Amino acid sequence: MTGSRPITSCKLLFQSLGILTITSQYILSLMKFLLQNHEKFTSNTEVHNINTRNTLKSHKPISNLTLFQKGVYYMSIRIFNKLPDCIARLAENKKSFPLILRQYLVSKSFYSLEKLFDDKYSYRRSVWLSQDQDKDIMNIIFYTIVSCVSYCS
Repeated sequence: MTGSRPITSCKLLFQSLGILTITSQYILSLMKFLLQNHEKFTSNTEVHNINTRNTLKSHKPISNLTLFQKGVYYMSIRIFNKLPDCIARLAENKKSFPLILRQYLVSKSFYSLEKLFDDKYSYRRSVWLSQDQDKDIMNIIFYTIVSCVSYCS
């Protein structure tokens, strides 16, 4: 299909073909669950009225049970809180958020959730991004919005 060698890494092939890894598909489905059931989730601003850097983030309930922590509700909060702020801000827009998130996941091609949760791979705040990475994400967002607008027209 691509004419690549058998020892070629699939990560670059997935990115060039626009294919999501299984982990990225899981992340995307959890974020769709979060969007569809947003009334069941509590934001940090609902817990306290202090304006902090984590106001966009969802409030993570305290739990000691591994079964609950690996469940859909808790895991969707953890993943949403690890998304870059520039993408998390778009969660209010139910049409463009999944498209932009999909483009972000294709560009990152996560093979495991640990890569997302690991500090050197997660971009919790856009100020932690280098200027090149911030420009890349903004370009992804811009081109996705442009393609959405042209598709809907």
